[in-house]
Amino acid sequence: MLRTDRVTRALGFFGTEERGIQLPGTDRTVLRADFLGLSSRLGIANSVGHPTRPLTAALACANQDLYNAVTICSRLEWQSQQASEEKLDRWLWATYSQLDIEHSLVQMRSLHDHLAHLIQRASGDERPTVALDSFHAIRTNSTKRGKLNLGLAVLVERDNTKWFAGLRELRDNAVHHGRDTLVFGRPQDGILFGLQDEASMKVIRAVPELGLWAPGREGRMIVNPSVLDFRRYAATVLSEVLCFMDDVARVIHDLYRDRAPHYVEGGATLWHHGLPVLRSWMQGLLKHAERFRAERGQAGQSR
Repeated sequence: MLRTDRVTRALGFFGTEERGIQLPGTDRTVLRADFLGLSSRLGIANSVGHPTRPLTAALACANQDLYNAVTICSRLEWQSQQASEEKLDRWLWATYSQLDIEHSLVQMRSLHDHLAHLIQRASGDERPTVALDSFHAIRTNSTKRGKLNLGLAVLVERDNTKWFAGLRELRDNAVHHGRDTLVFGRPQDGILFGLQDEASMKVIRAVPELGLWAPGREGRMIVNPSVLDFRRYAATVLSEVLCFMDDVARVIHDLYRDRAPHYVEGGATLWHHGLPVLRSWMQGLLKHAERFRAERGQAGQSR
């Protein structure tokens, strides 16, 4: 089932910039979190004799993947609006959305590997970057995980990172196994997609709230077993990612407070044009989850 507490926590990172700072756009939605300030804090530690450049390099790559993923969400939303208003051909909308969804899976998967490199560097691994283990490896291999800092190792355990298994399978099937990412329906119905295999079905079985919810017999709502709503899917994964990144940052803050007497922890503020879209998707996900569970509860009582 969907971990709504994680979505709620992720929404807590969003705010509004009200200090009069000039922003590139008209919307003043910002993100405030510990992991956003981690790079500058590590840079300070590096300047006073505590080498942190491998950590900041991994963190910079992870942050860029996050920004790219949010940009794709923003573009998907814009394209859907254009197609809904018949300003974009529906066939082009489906084709563009297909490519953007596949690209987002690549970016979100890449983000996890860069976080894995950050975690290993923070745990004292001095090997060249090319030799570092993937997120999947440290998540599933207890021997590799045993080499990590205990606080970081706990964060990447299977039970704490369940969202990653579905993401990895979707990305692998789209990129490595040549499965088509199909976009269904009209833009007014949502950004609906599925892969030509069981990967989508496995995600929906694990988190049924992410499937297409449609009318069934006797007016009851049923879940399509193979069609995902991308807005809800991306909101779920990125909620988990934001919480995970913040948890990692807090552990690293603790590590460097002990290692570097001059180290000062702290967060930072990020403006990005796609943040209003991501926040609205997360808010929509929570509302949908509430309706979904109420409907499921009523269906169970009527049997």
